[in-house]
Amino acid sequence: MDKWIKENRITTAIILVLVVVLAVVYFGKQPAKTSLNTFDVDLQTKCASSAKTFFEYYIPDPQERQNDEYSNHFNTKLNKCFVLVKKPTLPYATSGGNLYEKDLYDAIEKKQYGRYEWQSKSSVFSRDGFLAACAMFPEGDSNNFKLCSPQNKDFDSSEMEFDNFVKGYMEN
Repeated sequence: MDKWIKENRITTAIILVLVVVLAVVYFGKQPAKTSLNTFDVDLQTKCASSAKTFFEYYIPDPQERQNDEYSNHFNTKLNKCFVLVKKPTLPYATSGGNLYEKDLYDAIEKKQYGRYEWQSKSSVFSRDGFLAACAMFPEGDSNNFKLCSPQNKDFDSSEMEFDNFVKGYMEN
């Protein structure tokens, strides 16, 4: 073997270089181990605090908000903290039915980005009802809005359209 190496130094050098290059290429393509970026964690923590404050501002009465819920997300692309407030069953006095609401806001600027309302015909929430409102404000400007598609009049399709809009703000 030693004799072969001495006689084929160029071949040995080429093989060694190829092994090194392949190792660099292989390990260079491996995903880097990710660690939580403390800056991102800090932004999400501040967003969570701002969302809680907004939720309490938006529905000031603790008894009124006991069945309501919210979720929040700091969108790094838009550099904004969003809060989605869900009010699952509000009695609707004029019809005896219930109103189901979802509202998307910027938790800091308090700008509304979307509103969804479904009114059920019965006193308990049901899909039997009608779309009361569905508006999306892509820039957080109530003068610049888009209504849900008129084809989406049933609960499932109208809610899905609104939820797809919301995903653009609540996910990165």
